Amino acid sequence: MTGSLATKNINLMDRELLEHILHISRRMAETRALQPLMNFVLDEAIKLVGAERGYVVVLQTDGSLTSPIKRKQGGQPLEEEEDQISRSVLRQVVDTGESLVLRDAQSDPRFSGAASVAMLKLRSVMCVPLMTHGDILGAIYVENRRVSDRFSEDDLPPLILFANQAAVAIENARLNEELEARVAARTYELEQAMQQVEKGWSEAVEANRLRTVW
Repeated sequence: MTGSLATKNINLMDRELLEHILHISRRMAETRALQPLMNFVLDEAIKLVGAERGYVVVLQTDGSLTSPIKRKQGGQPLEEEEDQISRSVLRQVVDTGESLVLRDAQSDPRFSGAASVAMLKLRSVMCVPLMTHGDILGAIYVENRRVSDRFSEDDLPPLILFANQAAVAIENARLNEELEARVAARTYELEQAMQQVEKGWSEAVEANRLRTVW
């Protein structure tokens, strides 16, 4: 979906839905810890579009994709056989930065030949990139394997708007954790240095006392 079309559709979203997304955005902005934030992001994305399950996917510095957050409706953990995701769909979204909706992945000519789509028996899938300042952090991937046509093009604009807000919150939480880690490391270094200074001072005082006694 092009940016102009997405913007047009977002403008047509009803006021209640927009207010709901803005409310969620404020909640996300207030959450500074990364793990709880991503849990919240995924739960809200699943509820927003009525998906069976979803994944928050993170793009690593080496270009690989990991999904540290994955769950079903209501925050329920995935069963082992559900804990898989189509890398073909993910790569398409992450590499192009374009959102994707599949009414029936198994019959879609773009993905019907993908091994992951056939193996997982994928039907309805939506995937949108998590982007901030033009950089892709990862993606939100939601699906419904049991029915076709669960998602349509009209479902994309709310999820895109939500993902844009989530990406900013995730980036801020990530930077906050990195800053806290640097502060903690620097504090530890200063404490170690102070202990060395105190030890040296104590040793010097003791050496001077012994010289005075003799």
